[in-house]
Amino acid sequence: MKKKAMAAFLTLGLLTCAAGTNAWGQESIPRMRDYVWPEGLKVLRLEDGNYNHQMTVLDYELFNVTEILPRLWGGISLQSRDNDGDGYAESLQYTSEDWGGCAIKDTNGDGYVDYAIVIEMPQPGEFGNFQMEWTDNDENGTLDTIQIKYNAMIDGDEYAITGLWGDCRVLNQEYSEFDYDNEGRIRYIQLVTVNTENDLGEQQFFRDGDGDGYADQMEVRRFYDTDDDGVSESMGVFTDNDMDGVFEEEYRYDGTFDADLWE
Repeated sequence: MKKKAMAAFLTLGLLTCAAGTNAWGQESIPRMRDYVWPEGLKVLRLEDGNYNHQMTVLDYELFNVTEILPRLWGGISLQSRDNDGDGYAESLQYTSEDWGGCAIKDTNGDGYVDYAIVIEMPQPGEFGNFQMEWTDNDENGTLDTIQIKYNAMIDGDEYAITGLWGDCRVLNQEYSEFDYDNEGRIRYIQLVTVNTENDLGEQQFFRDGDGDGYADQMEVRRFYDTDDDGVSESMGVFTDNDMDGVFEEEYRYDGTFDADLWE
């Protein structure tokens, strides 16, 4: 989106209208989290044995952030920010004490949307904020990834859930290298599940390299306190590359913890 288009978007698309529509006549989105996954996010956990189940696959239309944000919460009006005084808005922002806030930003001044965010506060019966971010990772003018963070109660424990959906190709998973070549479809999914009740922490990663929603690899990172001082000094990384439930690869951060701790 070029700067002139962004200015036009500010003028035409962000007006609050009656009957639950915006200036383009589009239906409003009462709750972002319900719009993204009306049936709820599918959470994978190693202890549940559901790692071969399909993860939530987002609709690629969710990358159309400039059409989605004006429809939020019954129709909203974002405020422009011209940070360099050139007459064009580098960011559009909205905050609400009842719902949360959102913003669209042109971080490098090229006239294209580089980053956008929605933070939605919980309503009665919900647990924790819902945060959704869009990023143009290679700054070529096309949004590449969507990241969603939220907390949930599972079996009486609090879990931090992070999902990443990308229109990108994996080059090197170990070093998080991707080719953001924009084919116009979701091709990479990563779901991270963390039990925040665990003082030392354990992170479970489920990765799908072709976008069908089924994990091709899962990884567990566990942290260990080797001298009982309440601080983790060691980390174990365990990887299952064929999703058979057996971890073929083990990496130990400093080698000070006993392999029996994995049992």
